[in-house]
Amino acid sequence: MFSEIVHGLVIRTQNDNKVNPDDPGAELVPAALRIGIIPAGSTDCICFSTVGTNDPVTSALHIIVGDSQPMDVCSVHHNDSFLRFSVSLLGYGFYGDVLSYSESKRWLGPARYDLAGKKKKNY
Repeated sequence: MFSEIVHGLVIRTQNDNKVNPDDPGAELVPAALRIGIIPAGSTDCICFSTVGTNDPVTSALHIIVGDSQPMDVCSVHHNDSFLRFSVSLLGYGFYGDVLSYSESKRWLGPARYDLAGKKKKNY
């Protein structure tokens, strides 16, 4: 969900500032709105890398006191056409296949990555 929120926020900011997202050389305008993150996933890598823990109470306290941590955002293009923004991970090939397959198995929790890896390795 974090990725979708960042994508919407960044693309809206670029549109509002008349920055062409299809231009790979365009300098992105930082979004004015800050996002508070409370970890609730299986890896919580964004929260851990910004706050140093994946504890929801600690994360809530950081939000309450107004702590801020800037993040780099990467834009991905193909043939001068914007595809998406990425914050923590950009994967393709085997790793991308594992993530894609595991998305429909979220009910398995973190074990879905092991299952997806085994399944994709056998192909």
